[in-house]
Amino acid sequence: MKLREQINRISGLRYVTDELCIHSAAGRRCLMEQEWLTDKVAIEELLSRVDTAISFRSEIRKQRGIEEIAHKLTQLHDIKGTIQTLSHRTVCTDIDLFEVKYLAILNEDIRDLIRFYELEGISSPLPDLSHIVSVLDPEEKKIPHFYIYDAYSIKLKELRAQLKIETDEEKKSIIRNAGLEEEDVVRKQLSQHLSPHATSLETALEMLGALDLLLAKVELFVQLQWSRPRSAQQTTTLVGLVHPQVLCILGEKGDTFQPVDISIPKEPTLITGANMAGKSVLLQAVALAQTLYQYGFYVPAAKAEICPVDNVMLSLGDAQDIREGLSSYGAEMMYLSAIADEVKQGTTLLALVDEPARTTNPIEGEAIVGGLLSLLGKREVRALVTTHYGSIGIPCRRLKVRGFREDKVKLPLQVNALGKCVDYTLEEVSGNDVPREAIRIAEILGVNEDLMMECKQYLCNTRIA
Repeated sequence: MKLREQINRISGLRYVTDELCIHSAAGRRCLMEQEWLTDKVAIEELLSRVDTAISFRSEIRKQRGIEEIAHKLTQLHDIKGTIQTLSHRTVCTDIDLFEVKYLAILNEDIRDLIRFYELEGISSPLPDLSHIVSVLDPEEKKIPHFYIYDAYSIKLKELRAQLKIETDEEKKSIIRNAGLEEEDVVRKQLSQHLSPHATSLETALEMLGALDLLLAKVELFVQLQWSRPRSAQQTTTLVGLVHPQVLCILGEKGDTFQPVDISIPKEPTLITGANMAGKSVLLQAVALAQTLYQYGFYVPAAKAEICPVDNVMLSLGDAQDIREGLSSYGAEMMYLSAIADEVKQGTTLLALVDEPARTTNPIEGEAIVGGLLSLLGKREVRALVTTHYGSIGIPCRRLKVRGFREDKVKLPLQVNALGKCVDYTLEEVSGNDVPREAIRIAEILGVNEDLMMECKQYLCNTRIA
């Protein structure tokens, strides 16, 4: 599963990738083609490269080397198509040969910088393309330009010399055509000579793109002060977790984002809280942190220990199927069905489900939530499920958003200020402890007194009954 397949599925992932200052198209392609990693060793290898690059920033000399390499990478062109042409033994054009020469020179320059500044830890050894440079740059000028040099053919050299001294236009035309034919012969010879090196050129292009991506990651992680996640065995633990895009939006408004601590063991966790309690954002932040980790990124948390999974399945009730005409309930149930199918197949999942069955009647809604928790519990699936339902009898771990804090209210309370009166801390609870804050919040907002009186009377009668 490539990152490009996740970019519109995981909230905040596009925001993160857009914030990366990647200099080259090859680096951007490398980002989008990153594979979803489940092997801890492979994930740790990527993260270790980031660790090494960050550690080099504390040494002035090595930091200078990294800056020089970053500047060089601004000149990296994505010539994957040209390399494929070369590998198919097709005769290259002058533009093709120029692109190959330019990549080979750039590769050698960056190899030299890595050796000179002792930066070997930021990349696997780049391939040696010095032979390609010597073939395409026989005059050893390292100029970003390609020309069919006289050195490639004695016959061509002689024809060009004749052309300079010939005065008869008809003869000049004959010499010129003969020279063009000889140039075609040289292009064919060069293409045949370089074709066996196509694999090395492709390796160099991919590694330089990966290096561009690595340096962009380092800049972003340092700037945002993200933390290096550790691979965990049993329980995922996220301390001081934030959603970076929401954090940015709130910051632009002068508001703050309250970081959240949460652990996710190998069992479902039921989370309750009022509508404004940030449950949806929490699930999105968890999904983003898990996804970033499995693509070798640091994560937006103060501390993170994460268990790798085969897939993250996030249901927020806003599936594409809804926009395609399927009812919200129908789309949601089909997604829950997909989760159940994955569980049945033995897929290691992180399931994140926001208020399932919220649009159906409470009796059946509670049955659906209970059935989902029971299924996930039997298969020991890591899951966070949020709900408003208060009679879920299935044994499971339960958390509650601490919720509305009346002591934080500044009257008159405006609707857009409600979030400032909420404590988003998660507390472990036992039993069906659901929030009962809605009517009191409505009263503080100044909702019609007669309506509030009727609501409270109805609630009182219901409790008595």
